[in-house]
Amino acid sequence: MNNATTNPHPQTLALSPALRRRMRADVAELAREARALKQRLRQRWHEPMGAAQRRLSQVKIDVTYRLIALAAARGRFHLLALPRRGSIPGTDQYYFGAPGATLYILASWDPAAHRESVVRELVSSYESACTSAAEQVSP
Repeated sequence: MNNATTNPHPQTLALSPALRRRMRADVAELAREARALKQRLRQRWHEPMGAAQRRLSQVKIDVTYRLIALAAARGRFHLLALPRRGSIPGTDQYYFGAPGATLYILASWDPAAHRESVVRELVSSYESACTSAAEQVSP
């Protein structure tokens, strides 16, 4: 692939090696969870599966957000095309909810702005988790 089409505006995000390792470990953990959920959903349903389907959808979103941040750390984009989830057909508009958000906003599709907002929210949540974990360890 041509670098100009996959990476039109390279800006490398500075992520610490520890944060990158943590994100990669989380992606692996979420992938295991997704495989287990898919296996469960492929079986004959003897119970309501709405909760499992919603969880699988959220796991996919969580993995995508982490892959966006890891790609940004390499100066790349994980998503260039308008995401199908939340998009309004026939327009460049979509509903966006930052990682962990319950409120969605209507926005025009811009890969750089999307990457920036996802990374900002995700990195701050990781940093706050690391800070709270450090506070629990130290007396």
